[in-house]
Amino acid sequence: MSGKLKIGLFLGSTRENRLCDSVANFVKLAVQKNHDVVVYDPLEIDLPLTQQSMNFMFDPTASKVPENIKKLNQSLKEMDCFIMVSGEYNFSIPPPLTNMIDNFPPTTFMWKPVGFVHYSLGPIGGWRAGMQLRNFAGALGFSCIQKQMGIPCANQVLEGDGKCKDPNLQEELNKLLEQLYWNTWAIKNHSANSPPPSFCM
Repeated sequence: MSGKLKIGLFLGSTRENRLCDSVANFVKLAVQKNHDVVVYDPLEIDLPLTQQSMNFMFDPTASKVPENIKKLNQSLKEMDCFIMVSGEYNFSIPPPLTNMIDNFPPTTFMWKPVGFVHYSLGPIGGWRAGMQLRNFAGALGFSCIQKQMGIPCANQVLEGDGKCKDPNLQEELNKLLEQLYWNTWAIKNHSANSPPPSFCM
């Protein structure tokens, strides 16, 4: 396993003074030591509320597909794996995250490993949203790794630039990334010799 992976980092919040930036920076600092990161931030990307995913636009190359959606879809397809950074809105997955992903067909994400880092201001660590994310992503065809990570009281353990005050937290992230990298290389290497199965409803 050598070379750099291209890792997409989904951010899940658009709220004012969001904790998402601190958590995303924490993840980026670790990943960027060895790999390339592309951030997909619903606060920065011009995405309307999903009316139709690309796979329901019967000619996805047609002009009715917005140009920025086509470009973003191509960017997502170029990623080797993903990490979703998510808070918890009313005990559930934040709508900005699902809306961002729902603009694209499952084939964009099929068989690509994904890890989950979720957080909260309080003691739960976003685990309710985190478990729902596993179901959501798995049904879309992502390959969910076994390890996932909750960060309780994230505002107390992470600086805005992502620096971490808790060495145990850093170790937890390292374990998640180890699984993510291993799964990604395993799928990439196997896919080079055996085309992956198609998406099934």
